[in-house]
Amino acid sequence: YNTLMDGFCLRGNTDTALEVLNTMRSNGIMPDCYSYTILINGYCKRQEVDTAISLLRQMSAEGLKPEVETYNTLMHGLFQMGRHNEVDNLFHEMVKEGNKPNIVTCRILLDGLCKNQYMDEAISFFQMMECKDTVHDIQLHTILIDGLFKNRKLDEARIIFDKLAL
Repeated sequence: YNTLMDGFCLRGNTDTALEVLNTMRSNGIMPDCYSYTILINGYCKRQEVDTAISLLRQMSAEGLKPEVETYNTLMHGLFQMGRHNEVDNLFHEMVKEGNKPNIVTCRILLDGLCKNQYMDEAISFFQMMECKDTVHDIQLHTILIDGLFKNRKLDEARIIFDKLAL
């Protein structure tokens, strides 16, 4: 069922994918977190983030605990829609529910802040990760440097680059 739902979502047929989820239920197979994450991703890609949020709430109501990947998918979709404030709330909800942010979470947050021109917040977030000894990878540095360049903060970009070279 999950493979079928994913295939429909990849083709933009999210409503058909949702029908597969309902068929799955009617056949006595309960959807899991992965099933919902597939649908949430599909709706986010179609920019139907409100439907994706409803699915997150539905899975919680059914006793399923969303995983960090589920939250990551939805946060990415919210950022793409420019709904920065909702990302912040969702991030705090994720942590409150006991999900520890992973490196993908950090990339999504940093990328979303940069692309939505919240550069001061992006720099603060990056510095907070440094202070907490969060493992930095080249992609995090690249995301921030790219964001700084695109927002004409060339001196700040050079400082981050120079730290990377050490």
